[in-house]
Amino acid sequence: MPNRINRKIVGILAVMAIVSALSIRGAENAGMLQGVVKDNAGAPVAGAFVKMKNAERRLTFMVVSQAQGRYTANVPPGKYVVQGVGGEYQSAFSAPKDVAAGRPTMVDVALTDKRALRLPNAWPGRPPGQGGGEAAGTAPLKLPDGNGKQLVTGKCTACHDAARIANARYDRAHWLDIIDDMQEYARGSEIARELTSEEVNVLLDYLLTNFSDANARGRGRQTVDPNSRLSRTLVTGAATKYVAVEFELPKTNVEPHEITVDTRETGG
Repeated sequence: MPNRINRKIVGILAVMAIVSALSIRGAENAGMLQGVVKDNAGAPVAGAFVKMKNAERRLTFMVVSQAQGRYTANVPPGKYVVQGVGGEYQSAFSAPKDVAAGRPTMVDVALTDKRALRLPNAWPGRPPGQGGGEAAGTAPLKLPDGNGKQLVTGKCTACHDAARIANARYDRAHWLDIIDDMQEYARGSEIARELTSEEVNVLLDYLLTNFSDANARGRGRQTVDPNSRLSRTLVTGAATKYVAVEFELPKTNVEPHEITVDTRETGG
């Protein structure tokens, strides 16, 4: 199962990157980002989220601003952009700043932009029901008529219901990966049945006609603001010590879950 193995490897690499990023906190080779979060009137804002993104490393760090709106974060050296998010407002990303080891880099942000509408919980980066795992079950099922409809309802629902397909939007390569995974599963299953080569072609044509990225854009697919599900309430108390590290997977069609990071940094 080469596709499943590749996805598992990417998931493991993601964990390794996150653990590595966490372990550099306080290390001698770390740089430091610090600054002040202000509102539209220039007043400091405590309890706002501060996101620091390093595109080259695919890492985003997030901390919470403290008293007088100040924030501080130890990060790996590199080029960063910074964004503040608090209440109903957020800042644009700052201009890129180079962070060097052993010295602080100052970046202030101002919460001047109105935040996007709040979205219900769903698969990361997507509106409710639009592709990906459990989110698919939150949208109504509607399969268009066509030669491949019977294949979807009859052969593609051995491990997931048809909503997982009906709410997905992928390109040709991604759909082929999914069909290959399904074929691998069917070969070792006592329930599922493998598709013939003719059925694969019919199914692929049906999926690309009705559930492709290009068609999704034509129907006005919603763009998700990555901050749309962050709290609208300023953070207080012990939660202000909150620190998050996000690693962007190189393959955008990979969906990792059930990942745990050792917060004690023992490597076990």
